[in-house]
Amino acid sequence: MNDAQAKTNRQIGARIRQQREFLDYTREQLSEMADISTQFLADIELGRKSMTATTIIHLPKSLSVSTDYLLLGKRKGSDTENNAPSPIDLKEQILLSIEPLTPT
Repeated sequence: MNDAQAKTNRQIGARIRQQREFLDYTREQLSEMADISTQFLADIELGRKSMTATTIIHLPKSLSVSTDYLLLGKRKGSDTENNAPSPIDLKEQILLSIEPLTPT
């Protein structure tokens, strides 16, 4: 694996882990949902292994994100990489927007 491929694998793995943690899934839960082993998921998240086409299809569905986001860091409707807030940032924005609301 060359340096560029290793860097890409680490970036993809970081996005997978971030989204998994955002959804509060364990590696065991996500690996079961994506039909891969827990060790393989750990290797993907750490950037040690690349994914097959089947895994590339299953993981985004299991994480409720697009394949573009998982592989490229692009959100739907965006033209540039990493231009959207992370899932954690989005959660904070949502919480901040509903905080001032009071029940009627």
